[in-house]
Amino acid sequence: AKNNHVNLTPYTDNHSKVLIDFKCKIHKPDYKSVVDYKLDCGCPNCSKRVVTIGINDMATTAPEMIKYLHNKDDAFLYSKGSTKKILFECPNCHTLKTDSPANVNYFGFSCPSCSDGISYPNKFMYHCLKQLNIKFDVEKQFEWCKFPNIKNKNATNVGRYDFVIPNKKIIIEMDGGLGHGNDSLDRTSKENLYIDAMKDKLALENGYNVIRIDCDYGKLSNRKQFIMKNILSSKLNQYYDFNIVDFDKADFDSQQSFVLKIWMLYNEGMDATEISKQIPLSVTSISNHLKNGNDLGV
Repeated sequence: AKNNHVNLTPYTDNHSKVLIDFKCKIHKPDYKSVVDYKLDCGCPNCSKRVVTIGINDMATTAPEMIKYLHNKDDAFLYSKGSTKKILFECPNCHTLKTDSPANVNYFGFSCPSCSDGISYPNKFMYHCLKQLNIKFDVEKQFEWCKFPNIKNKNATNVGRYDFVIPNKKIIIEMDGGLGHGNDSLDRTSKENLYIDAMKDKLALENGYNVIRIDCDYGKLSNRKQFIMKNILSSKLNQYYDFNIVDFDKADFDSQQSFVLKIWMLYNEGMDATEISKQIPLSVTSISNHLKNGNDLGV
């Protein structure tokens, strides 16, 4: 367990509480759900203590979150693990959003207006492949990737692959913290393992080599280093020389919203069809983002 914490009771599901020994020198073991533990793995009793500036305030422990706060003074009033709902503001389009510091700290800030919904690992791989001038497809679906739903045998799952490189018959899957052997918001770990296994099986039967990159960086502060290390140690390097990739640039580009780039390219004179050649989104999605940008006045 994280930080040498010990689970003292049986695990049932993500939302049920388990007794955890937090190795706290002040408090006894206490109960916490797996979901809450992922948001803040600290002792729940310690987290209730008064926020002390310079020790456990957001400004001290997570200064990168300050730019998202509507009221900058909140950085000194709340800890990064606080579940109190406060007001956040997108630094790009200034849309306001109510959320907890714990959620923003763990999942990152997602703007309801200009966030593109594409995960950091997928953006990172996208920009790495672009640097290598590789022709690839994103979020690719094949007619042959269909299999029974594990819960309902009369229903059918349709698999989707993160990246497909057609000329090499390579599929790249960026395995993050949700799914891939872990519980996700709507599936158990067993269901997610089944889906991955079926996708791998069907890909292999149709002549594709699936390469999975571990992107479950959890609370690690240097996610770029974690994913970069796993890319360089993967079978991808048997096909392409990733040592020539500027990973710092890929990291920087991955933190930029595709939606913001869509708005910028449109303002430079491109239409949705032209933009779709530079952004890994459909013309329909790009058009919807442009309509939203028009409503926001950008």
